Amino acid sequence: HEWLGYHGETLNMFSEEKEEFDENQRLIEFNRKRHKEFFETDKTDSDNAERILYLYGKRIRYLRDYDRWLTYDDKAGVWNIGLSKNSTIFPFARKLANLMVKCSTDEMERKQAIALYSRKKCSDAVEMIKGFEEYLVESKDLNNNPMLLNCANGVIDLETGKLMDHDSKLLFTQIAGANYSRGYRSDIFDEFLLEILPDEETREALLLFLGYCLTGSVREEKALFINGKG
Repeated sequence: HEWLGYHGETLNMFSEEKEEFDENQRLIEFNRKRHKEFFETDKTDSDNAERILYLYGKRIRYLRDYDRWLTYDDKAGVWNIGLSKNSTIFPFARKLANLMVKCSTDEMERKQAIALYSRKKCSDAVEMIKGFEEYLVESKDLNNNPMLLNCANGVIDLETGKLMDHDSKLLFTQIAGANYSRGYRSDIFDEFLLEILPDEETREALLLFLGYCLTGSVREEKALFINGKG
């Protein structure tokens, strides 16, 4: 493909697309050889459910008590709850169908794979997944560690101040939008507090309460009322 690089950005773009296409083809061939039984077994609803879990199981959970699907965002480190019953799970079923179509070696396989694109076949396969206990969670399992705070760049242990990597097993559906930087101080925030709360003891009390609000704990059973001119 080297000669394409001499003919400007347009041909470079085509070269990149060709390389991406070749990579996809190599991946398909690799999958076909390595997982021959995976692609060549029956195309029943149960088989399709197992295929979906085989490929995407780490990113899928069924929220049983809400009848909703959770899908994990690796980049954000958070589980997303589908707004409707199957809105987040269907794309995985159709990704599988697309891969199976590409990997089909005869017309029969192709037709069986294409059938998975239909809403009914997707629904039937998705229903089967609900029978796999290890992929089921309940709302009480979500965000259930009050001393962990999910942030943009990891998970903070609020008891130690340690920043850990995102982990899908923690089942976070909530996330703070900011990065955590241990020991960071904001001069602007400090000056603002000093201006509105000249009394040091009052400032310390407010900071303590703000820290408490970062946790998921309600054990103190306290509310804060702020009275002033601001």
